Amino acid sequence: LSLEGRGVTARGAPLGTLKVEADFEGDTVRLHGELPAAGASCSGQVDLRPGWPADLRLTLSGTELKGTSLFAGAPEDASLLVEGEATIQGPLADPRSLTADAVLKTVRGSGAGFAVNAQAPVELQLAAGRIHLEPVRLVGEGTRIDLSGTLDATPEGRVDAAAHGTFDLRLLRPFLPEMQVTGTGEVALKVSGASEAPVFEGRLAVDGGTLRSPGLPFPIDALSGALVFAGNRATVES
Repeated sequence: LSLEGRGVTARGAPLGTLKVEADFEGDTVRLHGELPAAGASCSGQVDLRPGWPADLRLTLSGTELKGTSLFAGAPEDASLLVEGEATIQGPLADPRSLTADAVLKTVRGSGAGFAVNAQAPVELQLAAGRIHLEPVRLVGEGTRIDLSGTLDATPEGRVDAAAHGTFDLRLLRPFLPEMQVTGTGEVALKVSGASEAPVFEGRLAVDGGTLRSPGLPFPIDALSGALVFAGNRATVES
């Protein structure tokens, strides 16, 4: 069985043509699918037994998300480039019983003339309905941030994540498209609790920053201070 779908999109991002080949062998379907324009392919098998047990491999090669396909309001030049592989095993009819392992050899984010890369392959695991991110370091000009955490794969689940390090404030430009910011920042932050209402603990500091925005009557220079998070409260230190 061969299927082809053209003009495929995801979250408004064009993905091109989807091609799927399926071979039926008794109670087993062997699958191979490709999104050539997106650099993505998937192969493996699904059993036509209760629960739909599956064993699949996803490959990403030069897969890039741009602009609003990343998040709402993202500028057009914001992008995320990912390359790597993931394996998925378990019953498709019960997502919480699925297990998955992913190794992303390339993770690169860029926007507004600034870029960060994962210093080493990014490793993620899915088990018992939770996604676990092994410690990873993001590096770029004036930037060195260590990330780790876990996230429930369900909307009502929990998040437990941490970020520590220093960064160039230009890293914020994709999230603040109307502002021009420069300077140095430092983060030591933990996020926990329900994903819909997480609790922040830690500190986000700025040193020697500058801020330009059409919404400001004048530019702000030599900006220094910190935002301190404690439970549901945030205080400003200058």
